[in-house]
Amino acid sequence: MRMLFWLLAAIPCFANTSIVSIEPTQMQAKISIITDQPAFCTYRASRGTAFSSNLADLNDNGNTDTRAGALVNANVHLFVLGTRKGNDALAAASTYWVGVSCGSDTEVSAVFVTRSIEWATRLPIRSI
Repeated sequence: MRMLFWLLAAIPCFANTSIVSIEPTQMQAKISIITDQPAFCTYRASRGTAFSSNLADLNDNGNTDTRAGALVNANVHLFVLGTRKGNDALAAASTYWVGVSCGSDTEVSAVFVTRSIEWATRLPIRSI
């Protein structure tokens, strides 16, 4: 019995938080997280390929799952970064870094690019 106790005590208990997907538009990005942590997740994001300072959206509207628009269903967390107004919107065709930490897990991060704005029309041009 003592041997079983030491064997179970030696098994590490790893937490598991991961960014499953990032679905960017021209002004927003939906971030999907899976975690085994019961606590809310905290988000950091900045423009570029590394963290420099939080985006205006996170400063103005909150940076956790408790903000409006964020969804939590058991171990799945959905967070929309960027809004469709003013300084809180993401810039089109730009690179962003995002980091997420849930509960006691260490931060996981990813880099994504927002979609570009299509300027050309897709309709056929008729001659006069």
